[in-house]
Amino acid sequence: MKKLKINNSMEKARYEFISCSCNKGIVLEEYPLRDCLHCKFKERYDSIPINEFEVNEPVIKDKKIVSYTKKTIKEITIVRGGKYQEVMGWTW
Repeated sequence: MKKLKINNSMEKARYEFISCSCNKGIVLEEYPLRDCLHCKFKERYDSIPINEFEVNEPVIKDKKIVSYTKKTIKEITIVRGGKYQEVMGWTW
């Protein structure tokens, strides 16, 4: 598989300088049970695809889906938050 082109990527986002507040080894004090900004933002970053992928795109006529066509996604853009520059999502 080919690598995906990723727009709006950064060397170091602000959230990466936040230290983890989890107490590793104690399940009730680890993310996601404990609210840890570092782990939450890291999980979002790790969910970004790195390889090209295919989607079934609907073909619409007269406001109705007629069929689907396969589309290969080769480029995405990361949507970032303002305060911590964390990954909010991504679009193609």
